[in-house]
Amino acid sequence: MAIKSTTQFLLKFLGKILLLPLTLFLILLKRRSWYDLISPIKDLIDYILQAKATFALIVINTLVFILSILLPKLFSEYIFYPKDIFSSRFYTLITAGFLHANLGHLFGNMLLYLSLVGL
Repeated sequence: MAIKSTTQFLLKFLGKILLLPLTLFLILLKRRSWYDLISPIKDLIDYILQAKATFALIVINTLVFILSILLPKLFSEYIFYPKDIFSSRFYTLITAGFLHANLGHLFGNMLLYLSLVGL
C-alpha cells in the first residue's frame, strides 16, 4: 500500500474502520474475504514499520553524537577541515555531516531535518 502522506493514510484507515460492519456483512454473504476484515490492522502495522529516512537520519546522527562524546579520539579523524578539500581526506565531506560540536548543534540540525519534511 503506497502512502504519500500521514493524512492520506489516516483518512483511508478511518474509512476502512468505519466500513468494517459492512465488510463483515459482505463476508457473511461471501462477497468479500476474511482478509478484507483484517486489512486495516495490516495497513496500520505496515505504516508503523515503514522505513522513514528522516527519522533514520536523526537516529544515526544522535548515535554518532553519543559515540563521539564517549570515544572522541576515534572520531577526530572524521572531522572536516577546509584544507581537506585539497587533500586525500575528501571523505570528511561526508563523515562530518554526522558529527556535531555540541548538543545545541545536534538539536538545531535535527530540527532542520524535521522542518524540511514538513513535520
